[in-house]
Amino acid sequence: MQSEKYYLKLFEYIDHNSSFMFDLQRFASADAEGRTESATEHKRKKSRDEGRVALSKDLPAAIITLLTFSTIVIFSGYIFNILTEVFRYVFENMTRLDVSDSTVYNDIILKPLIKSFIPIASVAFISAALSNYMQIGFKFTPKAIKPDFKKIVPDVFKYLKKQVFSISGYFSLLKSIVKIIIIALVSFFSVKAQLDELLAIAQYESIITSFQFIISLIIEVVFKTTILLIIFSLTDVLFVRWQFEDQQKMKKQEIKEEHKEMEGDPQVKMKLKQMYKSLMSQQKMLAEVSKSDVVITNPTHYAVALRYDSKIDAAPRVIAKGKDKLALEIKEIAKENNIFMYENVPLARKLYAEVEINDLVPEELFGFIVVAYKLSYQSRNKKGVLL
Repeated sequence: MQSEKYYLKLFEYIDHNSSFMFDLQRFASADAEGRTESATEHKRKKSRDEGRVALSKDLPAAIITLLTFSTIVIFSGYIFNILTEVFRYVFENMTRLDVSDSTVYNDIILKPLIKSFIPIASVAFISAALSNYMQIGFKFTPKAIKPDFKKIVPDVFKYLKKQVFSISGYFSLLKSIVKIIIIALVSFFSVKAQLDELLAIAQYESIITSFQFIISLIIEVVFKTTILLIIFSLTDVLFVRWQFEDQQKMKKQEIKEEHKEMEGDPQVKMKLKQMYKSLMSQQKMLAEVSKSDVVITNPTHYAVALRYDSKIDAAPRVIAKGKDKLALEIKEIAKENNIFMYENVPLARKLYAEVEINDLVPEELFGFIVVAYKLSYQSRNKKGVLL
């Protein structure tokens, strides 16, 4: 009875404690979660910027192993000569070497090691860079190397979903089994093919000959194995790309929200449209300045362009006006088209504040406007006499 009560309490605790909830939805595929649409270019770019790309680790590992081992084999004579010289130097000068002198360690340890490993390290680095570049191209992503403290204490269910109870986990297990089989078969058949020679050398030849034969056999096994692993790793490349595309899939609602985010809020769009319309109207207005008769200015801040057509209007009409930067543009256009500019601070301010574009000048300002037009005609007549 006590054990039954204990288990009942335990199940009740697990049922109410979210940390023990085993949600099967965590192990659902993209289709089961409703993510059936291909990823948009925006999401692909965002994923790439965050360092999430379709990168196979098996292919670079196999290529690095093959090229690095090939470098060791090619430079084995060079490395052997360096080590031989070091040992010869040490034995010949053993009684004269001063171990307290730091240059001794540099000469007999540091420098030979650097000379020996520079070719190997260089090939390993270049092969790693190229094998990754062939898959994803070049992209520097600081976010990918940014410390993430969530990885220190990972979500157990998320880890199980990604690494164990998933297609990726099963495929990784299958890859490991196949790799072991490849290594075992290559080793077995390589040794079996030369077993008789191996036994004969072990019985009749010297230790050096036996050692050379064993080394050549190891080289043969490593080369055959790594070549087969490179070929096999192409399946991992295809799987990683398929899995990445599956993980990148989106729900229809996500695409709609992304589209809305990219397009922007409707109110913002309307405001931008109004700004664009205002800009276009300003451009159209500035185009009318060249047709004006006179421009009333407040030296730096205001400019109002007037035009009078006696056949249509009873008074001059405001065809353009502006403040600050726009005023400077109006004055610049007027100057380019030899339009008379009349400087009158109160008149310019009043016209700008009270008269809209395409409206006629009010009667109370006729006196000032007449003066402006009179000075404009006099200026034109003077230019005509000079000409």
